Amino acid sequence: MALRLTTIPGGRPPVISGLPTIGGVATEGLTLTAIAAAVTGTPSPTRTWQWYRGSTAISGANSNSYVLDSIDVGETMKVVQTEVNEMGTATAESAATGTVASAGGGTATIVIDDAPTIAVAPAGHMFSITLGPEFTTPAPVAPAVYNRRDHELYYYWDFGEGYTYTAPTRVFAAHRNSRYGFGSRASHVFRTPGTHTVTCLIVEPASGVSAIAIVTVTIADPATVFSTPAQTMILDTTGAGLAAYSGSAVYTTWSALISALDAATSTANEATTPRQIILRRGQTFSAGGTTLSRNGPWPTTLWRAADEAGARPILNMTGGFTWRDDNSALSGGVKGIAFQNIDFRGTWDSTTETLSAGTEPFVAFNCITAKAPKHFTFDGCRFAGFASMFVHELGMATSAGLYVNDTEVTDWQFYGIIPAGVGFLAATGSAIHQKADANAGGPKTNAVPFYNTHSGIRMGISVPLLVHSSELYSRNDWSNVSGIWGQQPNIRYDTDGVGGGYCNVQASIFEGGAVVVVHSAETPLRTNKPGNIIMEKCYLLASHMSRKLFACDKGGTTVRNNVFVVPNTPRFPGYGLVNAFSMNANATTATDPDNTAAPQRIYSNTIINLSTTPLGADEIIGFTDVFIGNNLILQPNATPALTADGPLDTTPAFTPRETGYKHNPSYGDGLFVLQTAYATPAANVWLGRPMPEAGATGTANTSQPVAWDDVFGVQRPPVPSRGALEAA
Repeated sequence: MALRLTTIPGGRPPVISGLPTIGGVATEGLTLTAIAAAVTGTPSPTRTWQWYRGSTAISGANSNSYVLDSIDVGETMKVVQTEVNEMGTATAESAATGTVASAGGGTATIVIDDAPTIAVAPAGHMFSITLGPEFTTPAPVAPAVYNRRDHELYYYWDFGEGYTYTAPTRVFAAHRNSRYGFGSRASHVFRTPGTHTVTCLIVEPASGVSAIAIVTVTIADPATVFSTPAQTMILDTTGAGLAAYSGSAVYTTWSALISALDAATSTANEATTPRQIILRRGQTFSAGGTTLSRNGPWPTTLWRAADEAGARPILNMTGGFTWRDDNSALSGGVKGIAFQNIDFRGTWDSTTETLSAGTEPFVAFNCITAKAPKHFTFDGCRFAGFASMFVHELGMATSAGLYVNDTEVTDWQFYGIIPAGVGFLAATGSAIHQKADANAGGPKTNAVPFYNTHSGIRMGISVPLLVHSSELYSRNDWSNVSGIWGQQPNIRYDTDGVGGGYCNVQASIFEGGAVVVVHSAETPLRTNKPGNIIMEKCYLLASHMSRKLFACDKGGTTVRNNVFVVPNTPRFPGYGLVNAFSMNANATTATDPDNTAAPQRIYSNTIINLSTTPLGADEIIGFTDVFIGNNLILQPNATPALTADGPLDTTPAFTPRETGYKHNPSYGDGLFVLQTAYATPAANVWLGRPMPEAGATGTANTSQPVAWDDVFGVQRPPVPSRGALEAA
């Protein structure tokens, strides 16, 4: 019988672009996850997986994840992605992992530092590690704050639940899986009801000791928590409601909903009953300024989009949410509030620096009393057109935690997020970026005209800041040189100079900024004090405004496994390139001896300067314990040219946001038209992996600090390379 082939009009066989990658750490007992390469084909191809131990296919290992067993120890692992449709078949094979290690020799415990009292999905959690006596790196002894264990040990988290972040579009694919995290403290927002096993591998390279810690987390189902009809309120402009909640009240306007909710929670017994508010998808609602909990204590509340097809519900706001709970009948320590899959829109337009309504830009969420919720979780949301997304005023309930997960914040006037008095901020899988065509900025004012003045994240005090798998882009400033407005740093941490803080920035993308990232007291009158600041596995892309790549005047800083790139763009006078790193312990009027003595470590980074201006010498002033080394430096277009560490992979890592310069027409100089000559060329955004023949390949000085893994969390070979990546 002859074989008959099917021909489909317009059909195309599968084509896989690039290679699949593997997430996770190659250690016994941990889970590897396959991350698919992009694929095209018509009809849509069907995907299958096959895991390999060395070159041998593992029978039955055909899912996108694989749990490493004792039989895998000493071997490398890889996975093959296969795509099939009626028109053909395509396959692609990942790179091999490092040799699978056995875990042992040490003990450790996972501590749940923060969790909502009612852990209903989505539920943010914060974790840390307590190490057993087998680990020899000493812990700090009070009053010392610098913790070598935060800096010298490696922590690999598997939260037992994974989804792909959609808000960040530039973050590396390997870093967009929510299941994994890095660092001695980590956070995760659980979306799936049930019991999840959280594991953490801890590695102490100096001693060879490692351990796997395990804890379980149980997340309640909203259907169980909000089980009675009265606990659910539905916002639906049609008044039809939802069949699944046939007994629940339906409101057609925002004001009617808020009035009913405020009345229902005006007594203490009602305020202890958790509630959910469901907004119909594909609908737009109008909201003026909303003061929550005006007449009494407010319950734990989940505001979410309906479980149905369609775009996120839009909430057009002409005033912000103000949390004002003056009733002491319910302690602030047990409340939680979560928003999921809602599109919040304000009145500010950063591209024209004008308002569509009202007299001034406003904050989307503002807390002004000490009885505010203990937990704020924003998951899958979007904020555009506000002064800032969130402000929690100083002096309030500093135990309150803010989780911003898989959320986009853009088009702001003041700051993307300025959480001030919160107990911590965990920004995971989020995009906090100014609009690419926003005006550059202008002076700080308290009345019309208003201007874009600041950048993505500012933490005034030294409470924990965790940024993971996120992307930030800065484009604005309130200061100028010769009428050209600058760009504020993407992150400013502990600007009040409190000290003793913890800042863990991992697996993220930063673009723009006169200094791309800075950790320093705001003014010389405030004193810089030491803490624990770690920036690792990130990509920092300068702009035509960037003078420095990283600045930190606080002792206790580790910068490793990052890629820094300076594009070849023209520059305005006063915005010339200065250097890569600046650390000045004497930047403030008063100096702290603990700050000057705390270690500063910058190693295993890749620094690519494609501009024609050479990088100046790193600025290290006042610090007494500094190491800078094992970095890859490539400077091909400047004089002197530095090319000995190359050649490098010039494949673009992502598409830059920087489109050029423009500012307000009121300045009258013609620069209100976008100056595209200052845009960052996409071809300059190199991945920067050394080629096998590169001078940096296999030439790290192992007698000095060198990273144990690379920018993707893959363990380095016995003879490691300089820079953030190993050769392919």
